[in-house]
Amino acid sequence: MKEFRLGLQSYYKAWTFVKAHQLRSVFWWSAAGYLIILLFSLWGVWQINQQAIEWVASLSWVQSTFSWASKWPWLSQILRFLFFLSTGILFLSIFKYIYLTLASPLYAYISERTASSYSGQTFAFSLAQFLSDILRGMRLSLINLFRQTFFSVLFFFLSLIPVVGVFFSLILILLDSYYYGFSMLDYNCERDRFSVSTARTFIRQHRGLAIGNGLPFYFSIMIPVLGVCIMAPLSCIAATLSYEQLKASHGKR
Repeated sequence: MKEFRLGLQSYYKAWTFVKAHQLRSVFWWSAAGYLIILLFSLWGVWQINQQAIEWVASLSWVQSTFSWASKWPWLSQILRFLFFLSTGILFLSIFKYIYLTLASPLYAYISERTASSYSGQTFAFSLAQFLSDILRGMRLSLINLFRQTFFSVLFFFLSLIPVVGVFFSLILILLDSYYYGFSMLDYNCERDRFSVSTARTFIRQHRGLAIGNGLPFYFSIMIPVLGVCIMAPLSCIAATLSYEQLKASHGKR
């Protein structure tokens, strides 16, 4: 609970830290990254949808079975629209995971800049190490994405059980918060050259901190666009400050 409170309190510290160290530009970087990735992703989804519709329409059994539909061309337009609408809704529901995975280099930089401003330590840049960190971060994000999705689906169905379902709903919120906090804390583990297994062990040992950091972010992403553009970098800064404080308290500085 002590580390859980530290994770929550770090958001206020992060906001004052942003103002004190002139880090407001990170919100613009986050918004720009979000917009770029969103536009490219939407273009990709549109292209895939077009190809899928054309492929299904070219199947001989579809043409023979639905030959009557040619009499009402407006019907095919409605079906096409419904298909685009359903895939669009599905895409938007998972886009936050796609964004956090692809934007991991940006948040790694935000975390490093925060740590540098906080401690006064400078970090030498190495292109080879930078590329290695990107691959490591994206790999870990994808693993967490699949794990989070699996457990989220499991606890979602368990939450439908009368009475005890409330308990599973709470677990689902804490689980999602843990994985969001995990992602933000791992940028610090990555900077300190933790292996993936070491980082997992470290964050698991400090799960209260991860949940405390991820909980505000969990509720903020319900606000379209603004939740990710503003709270994601703020969550990253808060995670870095709490991580540095944790290191200091354990005499690791």
